Amino acid sequence: MMVYGIKNCSTVKKALTWFDSHKIKYEFYDLKKEALDATTLNAWFKKLPSHLTWDMLINK
Repeated sequence: MMVYGIKNCSTVKKALTWFDSHKIKYEFYDLKKEALDATTLNAWFKKLPSHLTWDMLINK
């Protein structure tokens, strides 16, 4: 599983701890170290159900 986030975020920390405690393997992509490219973001946006928006998905 690929997990995208910011390592210092408390929600990300909780998620990674949960994955570790349940022995779920994941690869972490730190958005502070490397931003996602526009092509990837656009592909994700196209897959969103119509009732969801980026503001609903991103913890600011």
